[in-house]
Amino acid sequence: MVKDCYKVVILSRGRWDTITSHELFPYADLVVPTSEKEKYKHTGNKIVTIPDKIEGLGGVRNWVLENYDEECIIMVDDDIKQLALVSGVQHKMINDVEYIKQVLENTYICAKDIGAKLFGFSQTIDLRKYKPYKPFSLNSWVGGVVGVIGRKYKFINNKLKVDIDFYLQNVLIDRIVFVDLRYSFIQHRYKNKGGNSLYRTEEQVKKELEILKNKWGKYFSYSLTKTTEKISVNVKRKQTLYL
Repeated sequence: MVKDCYKVVILSRGRWDTITSHELFPYADLVVPTSEKEKYKHTGNKIVTIPDKIEGLGGVRNWVLENYDEECIIMVDDDIKQLALVSGVQHKMINDVEYIKQVLENTYICAKDIGAKLFGFSQTIDLRKYKPYKPFSLNSWVGGVVGVIGRKYKFINNKLKVDIDFYLQNVLIDRIVFVDLRYSFIQHRYKNKGGNSLYRTEEQVKKELEILKNKWGKYFSYSLTKTTEKISVNVKRKQTLYL
């Protein structure tokens, strides 16, 4: 059965008082540092502990892949608030647990059937950017809710920006990921204490962006200002037609 082939896990560190994802994914395992186990008991989720010494998103994601047996692991950030349907004339905000579970299962099946090892959802809820003739993408990077099928690839052992590198590994070798652009999970990135904010200094961000730039060259670019960081990943899957 599908439910026996995949596992949903929420990743959290230092956010026991601001975590929200447990409300949408009450059936998920909650992966937290061993020293924080007692602080997360109020969530009601099954708590799985990870050694405190494993820090940074890359290390945590790799630990999860190495310690779960399910074919598919869906890793969820701890600050997910809602699921938004962006394919209509208005947003439809979804909080129904069973509906969201079905969306995850359907997306997993679609990704597996086309041979993708990575899947996810749109990272914008801007209705103007949704194209009815393009309900899914085969070359977009994902974050927030990340589905990994199999163990073909490992995450780069960085504290931040690891999902971009993982995506580029997939499109370099398999030439495909699966992203359902009809849905977008709403989260509060960079606003809560704990999690990646423990490592998100200006120096660390720039260091890891440079690592990606040096590794991926023309396929990755970024720019930084005092208030924002703009990241661009340029991987084409369609051939240019010359007439």
